[in-house]
Amino acid sequence: MNPEGESKLVNVYGDTFARARPHPQVAFQRMISTHEVTFVCAVCGKTVTQQRYPGRSPRYCNDSCEEDGRREKTRERVKKLRARQRVMQEQETEHSIQDET
Repeated sequence: MNPEGESKLVNVYGDTFARARPHPQVAFQRMISTHEVTFVCAVCGKTVTQQRYPGRSPRYCNDSCEEDGRREKTRERVKKLRARQRVMQEQETEHSIQDET
């Protein structure tokens, strides 16, 4: 591996619809290289340095932390959903009681 990291050749298409065509044509090719990225894992809090291609910053240091993070986000999302459903159910119950009187 060279000092700046791994490199690869990427095909770039003309516009957002070019790739959807039956026979897409490459507008040009570009060489991209990895670079060192230092970040703090969102789950375990470790500071990690990795070779990464350009793109969004990583959030997790490994697959197990990524899975734990996804589970925690799902837990929070479901908790909020159930709280909303509980409030809606209580409001429906109040409406039905008021309608009966």
